[in-house]
Amino acid sequence: MDPVENLLYRDLGEVFLIVVGAQGPSDQENDQCLDALVPFLKNRARISLLFCSLGGMPSLAQTHRMWQAISPDAFIEGIYCAFLTRSTFTRGVVNAMGMLKTLPTVRLKVLDIEQVDEAIRFIETPPRKTPDIKDALASMQRAFRDKS
Repeated sequence: MDPVENLLYRDLGEVFLIVVGAQGPSDQENDQCLDALVPFLKNRARISLLFCSLGGMPSLAQTHRMWQAISPDAFIEGIYCAFLTRSTFTRGVVNAMGMLKTLPTVRLKVLDIEQVDEAIRFIETPPRKTPDIKDALASMQRAFRDKS
């Protein structure tokens, strides 16, 4: 986990976690995350992403660069992305973006930030990884609370 202002990320092997703080990430922070994400994507038929927003969101240009880096049609078995946020507005925006995605391999679910267990089930990670994912996510969220 890199110490950055508005974005933290962690590769847990079977799932890649991204947590955005109260503000959206800078382009530099977003690019650092993409630099870590690209190796995670190598040699996989499917990927699991867990994204958590504590209020901030990547810009449209940053989101576009992430989709370019991911290259969704390369994952035959799919991309499973769960998005956690308290904001009903953000959930609406992400749901709308998900409906615009016409790629059959992309599966997106937007949930309230408290629905961590449902998010983990949705991205279909092995149950033995659930404690590691929950601990990492809590640690990343705590890093933002401790900063403020």
